[in-house]
Amino acid sequence: MYDRKHMKKEFLISLVLVVIVGGAIIWNMQPKTALLPEAPSTPSQPTGIPSATAPQLITVDEVKKHAVESDCWVIVNNTVYNVTTYIPNHPGGPQQIIPLCGGDATTTFTTRNGKGLHPEKAQATLNSMLVGPLTQ
Repeated sequence: MYDRKHMKKEFLISLVLVVIVGGAIIWNMQPKTALLPEAPSTPSQPTGIPSATAPQLITVDEVKKHAVESDCWVIVNNTVYNVTTYIPNHPGGPQQIIPLCGGDATTTFTTRNGKGLHPEKAQATLNSMLVGPLTQ
């Protein structure tokens, strides 16, 4: 039979574990896009999200100018993203993104290179790197 002191100790340990596990679950549910570094700006590169009144349309030729690891733009669903700063942070490694620099990454992104869908936070991360819409 447990004595009162032992039961109180078990209760406190259980309470601490519930708080830690609950906090970890809540923390993991938070979007982490704010932790990503902002993309460096260059003269030929628009920065931020285009204004609603005059969106900047980007051509395929402009995207092709950003085809190296140190300056990497990709097209996903007719939208252009500057993924340069994310390359070293990609969970699958830089080699998953580098070959796509300067081109259309729609199929690779939407199918996770044939492995299924990316998690929702991957889309949120991509959205944080928006350059603008692609013009046809």
